[in-house]
Amino acid sequence: MKKIVVALAAAVAVAGAVFVPRAEACGPIVRRETDPRAMGLAKAERALEQGQFAAAALNVTQAFPAIRSAQPGTDPLTSRALRVMALAVVRADGAITLGTDWRGATGAQRAQNLEWSANALRAIVTARPADPSAQGDLGEELAKIPKSHAEALGILNGLAQKDLLGSAHAYAALARLRAAAGDKPGRDAAVAKCQAMTQTQSICAVPNS
Repeated sequence: MKKIVVALAAAVAVAGAVFVPRAEACGPIVRRETDPRAMGLAKAERALEQGQFAAAALNVTQAFPAIRSAQPGTDPLTSRALRVMALAVVRADGAITLGTDWRGATGAQRAQNLEWSANALRAIVTARPADPSAQGDLGEELAKIPKSHAEALGILNGLAQKDLLGSAHAYAALARLRAAAGDKPGRDAAVAKCQAMTQTQSICAVPNS
């Protein structure tokens, strides 16, 4: 009797296998096309997050060779790449040297790189005027340019008062600007915010006076 039951179960299984349609019969196989620039951009974003600014810039320029002349809004990947490149330049204090387009060996070259970053981040703010993260990026950048310190302080103070600064680097920039203005309580508050947002405490180092 057990043999008969086993045989019937096997027969049912085989019959079921015969009548179950294969997945391929449901329709054509869909192949997703991936933009080849996406992988390089992802590497650049990780490097930026890890404080590897030269590596971030290199990955951007390899995936987007014309990034220095790019404008936000061209396509989403280019806009992201423009932001990463600009912040890599800012956080490296302009000292990015890559090929003939990027020279950061001298003070004048570093200043030119920082001016490029300022223009790029301004263009991003223009394209996304309601985005506080874009405004914070611009404020962080302007804090590196002495003639723009007043504008940077205004941007970063305004965002901080609304608790809209989302970057430890932006809080560090605000702390330095407040320190330069003699606002020690404000400096200390910005440093504390910076320290709470990063495990790399050296980002938050600010002179005491």
